[in-house]
Amino acid sequence: MKDDMRGEKRMSIGKKLIAYVMSVVMVVGMIPMSAVAAEGDDAGGEITECTHSLTKMEEKGATCTEPGNTGYYTCSICNKYFSDEAGQTEIEADSWVIAAGHSLTKTEEKGATCTESGNTEYYTCSICNKYFSDEAGKTELEENSWIIPKKSHSLTKIDAMEATCTEPGNTEYYTCSICNKYFSDEAGQTEIEADSWVIAAGHSLTKTEEKGATCTESGNTEYYTCSICNKYF
Repeated sequence: MKDDMRGEKRMSIGKKLIAYVMSVVMVVGMIPMSAVAAEGDDAGGEITECTHSLTKMEEKGATCTEPGNTGYYTCSICNKYFSDEAGQTEIEADSWVIAAGHSLTKTEEKGATCTESGNTEYYTCSICNKYFSDEAGKTELEENSWIIPKKSHSLTKIDAMEATCTEPGNTEYYTCSICNKYFSDEAGQTEIEADSWVIAAGHSLTKTEEKGATCTESGNTEYYTCSICNKYF
């Protein structure tokens, strides 16, 4: 009798144990793979499979002062990064970064002359349209602060000289030793062409007409008298 009771008790415990195991199996089977993956990640274990939950990071262009990025995707479960929305192509962290920076064009230094202003060397950014004194774009300049004002003329006066019968003369004019240009005024405001001041050489002739001789008066052939050199031709 006692043996029968012990047998029934063992069978009852066995059934309860089987029912417990089955309930555990059912609970485990209901846990989603994403939760298992996340638990493995939190525990520091390697994730062998992940049903990605991806968030798209939109592309953003870089500016002169702020970096941009190409478009990419990040997974909130495995915390990895991908270049495609299917999560097939994994990429390194920050590989999407587009560095900030100016796009600079250099303007060479040019010396001022008497007729044109010059400039110091400077750089222009085609993105932000600002100006800089250095090729790294660190030191910003005010617009037109690079201008070197044009110089004043260094003029020498050439006095007027009358022409002779054999030597040319000239009107008064001024020449600049810096720009090598010519001016009619001492202020250097009115530029003139080279040799425009020349007065050509030559006689100033007066014609004496031919006159026949008579019984009482001598005559003469046609001839010319120069009022400058007083010679006859």
